[in-house]
Amino acid sequence: MNDKIRSLLTQYPLYSQDEKPYKFVIAKYFYPAGRFTWYAVEGNIIRQETTINGKAVVKEDVLFFGYVLGNDPTCDEWGYWLLSQLEEIVGTYGITVERDLYFDNMCIDIHGNIRECPNNKDACCL
Repeated sequence: MNDKIRSLLTQYPLYSQDEKPYKFVIAKYFYPAGRFTWYAVEGNIIRQETTINGKAVVKEDVLFFGYVLGNDPTCDEWGYWLLSQLEEIVGTYGITVERDLYFDNMCIDIHGNIRECPNNKDACCL
């Protein structure tokens, strides 16, 4: 997770865009060998303390909420997922989920329609 996404998570915590018809997309993740795509619109950083070999370790994860495109268009839906769940996916030939590095300033409506917001994300997502 880069600094930009970390900053956007503070602006768009869980439930912060509930009433908006268009929600600003924080990040897009996709599986290159299929249709699966995750559009994150809100999220909270989760910190867990654990002990490994007698030493305290803090693990960090992100609980996202957003729109997910499944293998079949009839399976597309809004839902929650953990960043660590995406990081655990390894498909054929070692293919993994990637973050779209060029996805920026987009909004999504309740039906999963994406629109670009080239100049002002706040005006776009009203």
